[in-house]
Amino acid sequence: MFAQLAQTSAPATPADLGISPLVMIIGTLLGIGLLICWIMEIIAAFKKEEKPLMGIISLVGGLLCTPLVPLIIGWINAKKWGIQKLMLIWTILLVVYAVLYGSQFGKIMSALQEAQPAP
Repeated sequence: MFAQLAQTSAPATPADLGISPLVMIIGTLLGIGLLICWIMEIIAAFKKEEKPLMGIISLVGGLLCTPLVPLIIGWINAKKWGIQKLMLIWTILLVVYAVLYGSQFGKIMSALQEAQPAP
């Protein structure tokens, strides 16, 4: 099975998948913004909490589970930590990022299906 996968001529670059360089640049900038917001939320969690549990959960949850774990923790504690604006910006960035790459999903799937040999 792995030998078959290695022999398929799957697209190698985003351009082969039909994704424009502009979309890739915008996606990269959004990803950097999301990372910065996550780091700022973790810093706020460690600074504002008496015990570092929320910061640790946010860090580990973001690395091992999903970016939604620190986002939810941040929204739950946004008022207490004084990061309401940060959480709003982070949420907007995440929604725009998801819409941007969600709009490219069809192109990616069709390019991958075309690249696979017929059974």
